[in-house]
Amino acid sequence: MRWLAAAALAIWGQGAFADAADVLRDFAERLYSVGEADAGTSEIWVRLEADALHRLSDEAGSLTVTDDNGRTPLMIAAANGYGFAVNWLLRRAEVRRTLDLRDAEGLSAYDLSQLALRKTALACRPRAESSAVVTPMLVGLPYYLDRKPYPAISVALLEAGAERADTDLRAYWLNACPTASPELRERIAGDAPVQRSLLEGALGVLAAKCTEEARLRHRSIERMFANRRDAAGVIAQSRAQMEDRIAACADELAGFLPD
Repeated sequence: MRWLAAAALAIWGQGAFADAADVLRDFAERLYSVGEADAGTSEIWVRLEADALHRLSDEAGSLTVTDDNGRTPLMIAAANGYGFAVNWLLRRAEVRRTLDLRDAEGLSAYDLSQLALRKTALACRPRAESSAVVTPMLVGLPYYLDRKPYPAISVALLEAGAERADTDLRAYWLNACPTASPELRERIAGDAPVQRSLLEGALGVLAAKCTEEARLRHRSIERMFANRRDAAGVIAQSRAQMEDRIAACADELAGFLPD
């Protein structure tokens, strides 16, 4: 399937962009397309990022215009975990002057980096089964496991002079995520680090979903073969496959948390 990812890179539109937000939306679409086709590789992601930076430099108009959600390109990059774009934008004086602007929800670029939504959506909605929530996260997960962008983005924003207060951020998340686990809600309502708490919460949900999926598959095999003469061997094989899959879940998610 790797040729599909290469094709997606090759045929994507080359039109001019009205502003930096358009460049970032285009990058998001490319990243998703590559993820669907091939899961992506570091080499492909480097190419995508380099192309986005080239377009930011040569084609993007305003670097501080806000979109319909009141978000500047810096906010969009911080929310989506595009560390390469955050670093580039922070080198521009006009961007640094907008560090503490807030979007329509009252969130700053720093707040959005702390929410780390591309990795933590399931911490907010742990029982979500909708493809609108689960699929985008899983398609993009290899990129975020490789880049681990959010902690570095938060640090870069603080070093550039962003305000660190998180009272409004905590209130926003608690209001937006009523079905999150009571334990996680208690941590966010207290003084636990927001980003780390959300990442750990999301990791727990992902690991549980992966494990439960393996167990459900095994139970289905057990029911299917319960009355057959060869049941013992088939069920034993299924149990071994389940255990292998559970171990693989742990391996696949090993890089989820920052070092």
